Parts: sequence; C-alpha cells; structure tokens
Amino acid sequence: ANLHRLGNGGGFYDRTLDVSAKPLSIGIGFEWMLLETIQPQPHDIPMDIIVTEENIYS
Repeated sequence: ANLHRLGNGGGFYDRTLDVSAKPLSIGIGFEWMLLETIQPQPHDIPMDIIVTEENIYS
C-alpha cells in the first residue's frame, strides 16, 4: 500500500536508490504478492510505481 518492496536483505536496493538524484524506480510483480505492509524501517526506500497484471500503483 505504501510502495515498499520486500527484498532479500542486505539493503542493496535501498543503498542504490538512496542518492541525491534518485532514479525513477518501478517494481513489477503479481497482484497476489502484494502485502498490506512490510513494516518498513527508516532506511527502506519505497518504489515510485508498482505494476502488476491488474493495477498500477503510484
């Protein structure tokens, strides 16, 4: 619901997106994979857009 994604741990993607000129980040997945929340931490960076087979979330 808040455009965060559940990664593999290690913070690789969050460190990649945590730059002064943040690139447009688009997550792609299936509708059944959506969670209400992942309990994001302060260092978690949300996607700008998430695309599924049924919706586009922004």
